[in-house]
Amino acid sequence: MTDLSWRVMRRGLVAAAMLHVLIVGLYVLDVIPQTYHNTAQSYFWLHHGGDDHAYISLARDIVKWDFHANKYPLGFPLTLTPFMITMHTTAHDDLLPVVAVFWGLIMFPLGQWVLAALAERITGSRRQALLSVFAWTALPLVVYVAFRAVSNAVVAETYSVHLTWQHMLSDGPATLFVLLAMLVWAHSRTEWARSAERARTHNLYWAALLGLLCGFLVLIRLPGLLTVGIIGLLLIAERRWRDLLVMGAVGLIVVSPQLAYNAHFFDSPFKTGYTVLDDLPSGGLFALSYLTDGLTRTWNRAGWLLIPAAVTGAAAAWIGLAALWRQSRLYASAIFLWITGYCAFYSVYYYSWNGGLLRFLMPVYPAAAIIAAACADTVYRQWRTWRRTLRRTLRRKQRHG
Repeated sequence: MTDLSWRVMRRGLVAAAMLHVLIVGLYVLDVIPQTYHNTAQSYFWLHHGGDDHAYISLARDIVKWDFHANKYPLGFPLTLTPFMITMHTTAHDDLLPVVAVFWGLIMFPLGQWVLAALAERITGSRRQALLSVFAWTALPLVVYVAFRAVSNAVVAETYSVHLTWQHMLSDGPATLFVLLAMLVWAHSRTEWARSAERARTHNLYWAALLGLLCGFLVLIRLPGLLTVGIIGLLLIAERRWRDLLVMGAVGLIVVSPQLAYNAHFFDSPFKTGYTVLDDLPSGGLFALSYLTDGLTRTWNRAGWLLIPAAVTGAAAAWIGLAALWRQSRLYASAIFLWITGYCAFYSVYYYSWNGGLLRFLMPVYPAAAIIAAACADTVYRQWRTWRRTLRRTLRRKQRHG
């Protein structure tokens, strides 16, 4: 089975972007019920949960250069400052719909192209790359239908609408920078593999870019350190010591304003507003009890449906990872660490079960889409092989019958 041409690939990506716009329209036009849809302000005023006000507050501090203690890191508020400057306003209600449109209709399609480039490098197949993009794009509808089957419309639309990025929250930006960092790492592998010293020197520029992206990812969401750690392990596995050093140095420079901010307001560079400003339960930010409580709630909501869902998901993950492993062990390891690292972190994280686990896991879904595409392609190939074999067998029987 031949792979897709560049022309077909580009047309497929345009179709995927159009599908995303269509899905956005389903929410904006209330085809999918929207309890928190404030159409009096804007069609793009959907569920946010309140974090948007804190982000705006910190962005105002950056613009005015007059800082106050805020539990959120500096990265996402920093991305809001260009909107404040160009629109000549710091008003939350004026900024929210514009930022929602920017991330929902401009940056998400960019993320689709980044995922396509990354998936092609990992799978070696444009067909699987395009499947990955479509799987990721359709996820909001999948989540909505799944939650609507076991819960009410409010829960279903609240969990699914965030996956379209049409909000003023850090989840979409964090996902985009995870994708960018993984793509730059994958591209730098190609550069590093060249034997010429010129290529090795050129590769240091990619390592610096990787440090820049990883550093800003941490500024957007502190758990971005998981991606930094994963890429660090991958560089160690390849013995790319100079690249690791350059990435670490540049990343530390980018993160240094946050360390200074923490030291000033929380008495330590390594303390954050999450641990100082919030009234946390006795377990703190991390405890296994959060996982057990969350699983109990999930079981009470979905019941026995969890068993076939878990079995199907595990089988698909096994088939997809096995296919990726045959293609490249390092890429398969990267995908495995990407998914398991974030899932393990957020499963014992306090806010996961109070602020929406599915929203926090948004950086994982592109990796899951790559596995899903590899699984689908493998199953399809096996089915075609089985069908050809069956036809040949039937023909032989007819001839000798």
